[in-house]
Amino acid sequence: MTKENETEYPVLAICYDFDKTLSPDDMQAQGYIQSIDYEVDDFWRESNELSEENEMDRNLAYMFLMAEKSRGKVLFTKETLHSDGAKVKLFPGVATWFDRINEYGEKKGVTVEHYIISSGLKEMIEGTKVAGKFKKIYASSFYFDKSHFCQRDTHLVCCACCCEEDLINLLLCVGCKYFLSFTHCCHFCI
Repeated sequence: MTKENETEYPVLAICYDFDKTLSPDDMQAQGYIQSIDYEVDDFWRESNELSEENEMDRNLAYMFLMAEKSRGKVLFTKETLHSDGAKVKLFPGVATWFDRINEYGEKKGVTVEHYIISSGLKEMIEGTKVAGKFKKIYASSFYFDKSHFCQRDTHLVCCACCCEEDLINLLLCVGCKYFLSFTHCCHFCI
């Protein structure tokens, strides 16, 4: 007899980054940055300068800049970020990869689970056409109120970037005996 969340097969967790792993470019550079009237290079340059000048984490700097520069240009909500996520291009083969590897695992007697571990934006990843393929998305996220509006005036953002210890805890949590970590890999062939 198995517990409710357990399978009868061993679990193989595959953990993915998102930008430049599943997608050829940064997700923010595929529509969002342009929607706030920025050139992509200028946005990242300003973000990196903000980080360096204020001794802040680069991820928090780009998130802060996204929220600040959207004022008067873009309604900054979860739905807006989901819509931007729907525009994110994926590498060829990614859209079908998850079903193919799940089927392959099933034939080999293994349950395959997919996870995102990214410093990209959870809300944008949730808008992509492959979002439903992941058991859990661990990524940076903004603080939204109950109406899904970003609470930028409080400047509260949460960056859920995982270190190696967090990854190990994740794998122990899901009961994995085996795992693969795809870091900056764009080959999705079996």
